This record gives sequence, C-alpha cells and structure tokens, in this order.
Amino acid sequence: MNEQNTLLRLLTLVLCDRLPRHPLPRYLVGETDDNRPAVLMRVCDAKLPEWQINPPPIAITGGQTTGYSGTDSWIEAMVVGGIKRNRICVVPMAEPLNTFTEMLALVRYAEQTAGWNALAIVAAPFHQLRAFLSVVGAMKRLGRLNPPTLWVYNVPGVALPWGEVALHSQGEVRDRRVGLIDAELERIRTYTAKGDLPPAEEALSYLWLRDRSNP
Repeated sequence: MNEQNTLLRLLTLVLCDRLPRHPLPRYLVGETDDNRPAVLMRVCDAKLPEWQINPPPIAITGGQTTGYSGTDSWIEAMVVGGIKRNRICVVPMAEPLNTFTEMLALVRYAEQTAGWNALAIVAAPFHQLRAFLSVVGAMKRLGRLNPPTLWVYNVPGVALPWGEVALHSQGEVRDRRVGLIDAELERIRTYTAKGDLPPAEEALSYLWLRDRSNP
C-alpha cells in the first residue's frame, strides 16, 4: 500500500473510530476560539448512557497560546453547557503550547497523575488526524509505545461550517475550514519527516494492536 493510501485508511479509521463499551475520560484538544465549539459541543451535548450513568472525567490543557482563550474560559463554557466542575481536569503545560507538546503533557498526565490506561481525544474534525498522530508520537518519544501503556481512541468534534473562515494553529493560519484540511495534511507530512509524528503505517499498527487487545 502506498503512503497516500495508508494515510487515507488511517484518516477513515480515526474519523470513524469505535469506542470500547466502558466510559472513557475525554481530552479536549486545544483549539482557537473559532474552532472551540467543535469540541465543546461534543461533550456538552452528549446524550449517551455512559454520560448519564457513569460520566467520565473531561480533561483540558493548562497551556496558553495565541488564539486559545485559556483554561478558565473553557471551564466556564463547559459548566454553562452542563458539565459539573468536579469532572473537569486540567493538564499542566510546562512548554509552549502546540499540538505535539500538548500531547506530551497529556501522556505524562495520564500515566503519572490520573492513572488512566485509556482515553479518547476530541478535536475539531480537520485537526483530529494530526492530534491522534501527535499523541502516538508523544508515546513513542516518551518510550511508551512498544509496548503501549495507553490506549487512545478518537471522538471527532462536531463539524462546523466548512466554508466559514476560521483561525487555526495558534492563530497563525486563516482559511476556510475546508482549506484547513490541506494545511493539516501538509503539517503531517512536515512533522513526520521531522520525526515528531509517526509514519501512518506505524499509527495503523497501533490501532490494530489496540483493538485486538480491547475487543
């Protein structure tokens, strides 16, 4: 299978991921204010039984960057949306915030603080693939991938209008959301070549192992 087909297969599996039956903690990937509703609506509007009977924790970043309105603002929006404050966890960030450093902090937090062995990440749909690759890359960087110490699932955020112009990537990119897909794919190619992201084939192998281990 060539590289393009492998990436397309991975993209399809990420956007159509199947969750285990037990409730999972959710991590809301940091987004600019333009794209924040995509992830907040996914958890604030959830009507699934797992949220009503045994609601899992929801984690957000404690980092700060241009275009990201900050932890307090996200917490306030979730509380207004019906999420109880005691369910919200804040992942501390010691480095400048970007998707990769965010996932490094998340993997450390899941293992060292929260004691999670599985979680789901929620990102704007156009950002979901790179977010997933980043968390797999973070596990690899930290020596937590072979064998995996954390099973990561995907809950893509709510799709916002694709033709609407939005800011992304620390407010540095401005384009229609459909155009942000191309920008994300270009970042994936760049960061894979740099070594921050794993090759798509490696991420696919992780997914197969995850699903065999958690049928």
